[in-house]
Amino acid sequence: MRPLLVRGGRVFGAGDAPRDIRVESGRIVEVGVDLAIAGDVEVLDATGLTVLPGAIDNHVHFRDPGLTHKEDYGSGSRGALRGGVTTVLEVQNNDPLLLDAGRCRAKIEQVGTRSLVNFAIYPNLIPQTIRTLREMAPYAAAYKLYMGASTGMGGMNDYGEMRELFRAAAETGRPVVLHCEEESILDHTTRLAGLTAREHGSIARPPVSETISIAAAIEMAREWGTNIHVFHLSTKRGLELITRAKDDGISVGCSTCPHYLHFTEDDAEQLGNLLKVNPAIHTSEDRDALIAGLATGEIEIFSTDHAPHTREEKARPYAKAPSGIPSIDLFYPMLLTLVARGRISLDRAIDSVGVAPARLHGLGKRGRIEPGWHADLCVVDLDEVRTVTKADLSSRSGYTPYEGRELSGWPVATVVGGNVSWDRRRDQQFDEAGRGRYLAPNSDD
Repeated sequence: MRPLLVRGGRVFGAGDAPRDIRVESGRIVEVGVDLAIAGDVEVLDATGLTVLPGAIDNHVHFRDPGLTHKEDYGSGSRGALRGGVTTVLEVQNNDPLLLDAGRCRAKIEQVGTRSLVNFAIYPNLIPQTIRTLREMAPYAAAYKLYMGASTGMGGMNDYGEMRELFRAAAETGRPVVLHCEEESILDHTTRLAGLTAREHGSIARPPVSETISIAAAIEMAREWGTNIHVFHLSTKRGLELITRAKDDGISVGCSTCPHYLHFTEDDAEQLGNLLKVNPAIHTSEDRDALIAGLATGEIEIFSTDHAPHTREEKARPYAKAPSGIPSIDLFYPMLLTLVARGRISLDRAIDSVGVAPARLHGLGKRGRIEPGWHADLCVVDLDEVRTVTKADLSSRSGYTPYEGRELSGWPVATVVGGNVSWDRRRDQQFDEAGRGRYLAPNSDD
């Protein structure tokens, strides 16, 4: 790989004056003013733009292998590059599930031939894997546990069995990432037929299903010392429970998703299937509390829960349409729009997609633009405001609830491991020959 010089951008964390970034062998070696070009060096022009750390999206579903008609690592990683994402952590919620070390290795080998971005994996935490957790631990960015059912995965309503899973995971020293909804409530409410979009949130998947599940997870984490992280937090009350548990010394964190920060149940009623998601989207009070929590760091991480389905599947009658929102193509604009509106600082936004997820999952020196750190970068026009169209999408689904909405802060180019993997100014925007790397936890590959 040729050395790279990112020329003349405002470098995040290095002041307002234009600076250059010198990259060799995938690492940043120098940040400075008017760095000399010596030898065969690729130059990426960032004049008038801002260079941010490449984002880490710690919650995606790329459906690969198993359901690649919905998405695969080729289409999904192209969407990631458009959004400024350089690393994804994927939940496998369709067959073949990650049940042992052999399946983890097979997944890594398959994905490594197709992904244009770095990736890591979550082995499944289910009763069947309680005996294989230790052999999967070297591959586990965390284990994924569905406490409540969602698309492709059943939940659990046996707290005795769940308690054993928390214990076994704690013994391996790896975190557990959680889908928190109370399965017994879902068992009852999801039998109701003909619900409207608003009723999906208020009746079929009510806020109390999330908060009861979070409370149970906190108590089991308290008992065993399990390091837990609640995915896709959707309620103000859930955040209050997590914040109180942190104050009590429990090792618990959380992330939320753009659809809970940009939409409310009124939008879900209007847009129907496009905003059908688990957990459901709730009130403006919940939305505002989640934005405030992200701004203060009570919510540590911003991630998409990118969950694509085909247009035909999403066009079914509401009750039969699958839940999930594809959104990785718009990652940085969805986040930077909150910055442009004054709802969150740029520093806090970047921490939530860089250092914070890297720290949780043991992904090494990612999330800062400093010598010695990995050269995963995104060149962004912070001043660009435009209306979302389907042309902004590379992931396979080809639809978005953000279509027709204005977002701010659009990526121009994305660098993965020192390689310019996407640049919208080029005729061939994507470097299809480039590849991301598998990131083993607690290493600095």
